[in-house]
Amino acid sequence: MEKVTVKDLVDFKRKSDRAKKTFAQKIKTREVKPKGDGGGGNWWSTSLSAIGNTFKTGDKDEISKKIEDLNDRYNSTDVKLTKMQYTQNIEVLQSMLDYDFEQIRPEQEFSSVKSIYEQKMIEISGFPVQAWPTSVFSFKENDEIYIGSVWFVTNKYPFKDSELGMYAEMLYRFLSKWYSTKFKVNPSYCIAVEPKRGAQVNYKMIEDGKVISILDKTLLEIKNM
Repeated sequence: MEKVTVKDLVDFKRKSDRAKKTFAQKIKTREVKPKGDGGGGNWWSTSLSAIGNTFKTGDKDEISKKIEDLNDRYNSTDVKLTKMQYTQNIEVLQSMLDYDFEQIRPEQEFSSVKSIYEQKMIEISGFPVQAWPTSVFSFKENDEIYIGSVWFVTNKYPFKDSELGMYAEMLYRFLSKWYSTKFKVNPSYCIAVEPKRGAQVNYKMIEDGKVISILDKTLLEIKNM
C-alpha cells in the first residue's frame, strides 16, 4: 500500500461524507510510488527549508536571505503559477520574521539526530503512515538525555489545532518507535508548527487533554469505509 501522509488525513477530515468514501478508496488503492521527499509535493519546500534551518541555528538571516532570493526569482519569471508559488512562500517566510523560535527550542544545547527514510513509516491500523519531521534533536536535562522533534507544516487553508495535533502525535510515535531505547522521548518537544499563524501543538498538550487526539479515529474511519 502507498504511504499515507498526515496531509491525506487532514484532507479526508475536511471532506463531505460522500467525498470521504471516494477519497478513502483512493487512499486504499493507490500504487506505491518510488521513494520521495515525503512532503506531498514541493510547493512549500523553499520556505519550510529556510524556516527549518533557522530553527537549528537560531539565525533569522536565513529567512531574510531566502525572502530576497524569492523576490529576485519572482521578478525574473513571467509564469503565473510560478509567481504565485514564490508569493505564497514569501508570505510564509515573512510570517516567521517575528516568530520567537526560542519557545520551541530546548533551553539546553541540542544536537541534530539523523533518521533514515524507512524509519519514517509507522504502521497504524494497517496503514503505513509517514512522519516527516523537519528536525530531530537530542538534549540533556537533569542528567537525562531526551529526544525531541519539530515539524513545520503549512497549507492553503489554516490548520485546526486538532489537525496540527495529528502531526505532533506522529512525531511522538515516530520517536517512541525508533529512539526510545537510547533516549527519553519528551512529549513537550514533539512539536508541530504552522508558520502562517504562528500556531503550535505539542504532544504534551494532547496528553493533558488540551488538544483532541484524532489520529487513530481518522484512520479507523478510513479503514471502515
